[in-house]
Amino acid sequence: PFPAPDEHRITQTEFYQRSLDGRVESDEFMFDFDGDEIFHVERQQTLWRLPHFQRFASFEAQGALQNIAIDRQNLQSSMRAYNDSRAACGTARSLCCIHFIAFIALRLYFIAFIALRSLHLLHCIYFIAFISLRLIHCVHCIAFTALRLFHCVHCIAFIALRLLHCVYCIAFIAFIALHLFHCVHCIAFIALRLFHCVYCIAFIALRSLHCVYFIAFISLRLLHCVYCIAFIALR
Repeated sequence: PFPAPDEHRITQTEFYQRSLDGRVESDEFMFDFDGDEIFHVERQQTLWRLPHFQRFASFEAQGALQNIAIDRQNLQSSMRAYNDSRAACGTARSLCCIHFIAFIALRLYFIAFIALRSLHLLHCIYFIAFISLRLIHCVHCIAFTALRLFHCVHCIAFIALRLLHCVYCIAFIAFIALHLFHCVHCIAFIALRLFHCVYCIAFIALRSLHCVYFIAFISLRLLHCVYCIAFIALR
């Protein structure tokens, strides 16, 4: 029966069957959720009912094949324990005691019940081992994810250190550029001072030349006056 509306059920179905002559055999392993198939295993591969299920879930087909192999072994053991041959139809040659037959049948029933219980116990042990392997796989995946996260954090820290080093290099280059600009400013200031000194020297030289020119002009004027006086005296 289907579960109540507020309950959900995951069912694992597996079977193996074969004909009496062993020529025809079939098997299947299937998971369903509330009566709807999730996936089944066929020919050593997992076939999902909806392809996008395998994006967030996985199932190893080898585990299902192992379960089917166990079912095959159980069926062979049961067939060896019971008489499954076909008897020819004919009249009974002798009558058996009904109580003896019932006693034998009851003993066989108890033997089969114990065998089935043992097989069920083996199946439970196998299922517990399967769940343990799944848990180990989950722990391995979690550890792998944690290592990946640690690697990502390490990469982010390395990139941050590289960026900080780049910022430090840019600041150092800016500091050197500022010093170079200061040196250029000092050189320009010294050149301007030298140009000012040259200008002052040229100005002083020009003034000196002007003074010499003025003295020469006065000397010429004095000579002219002397010449005029001498000329008048001669007259």
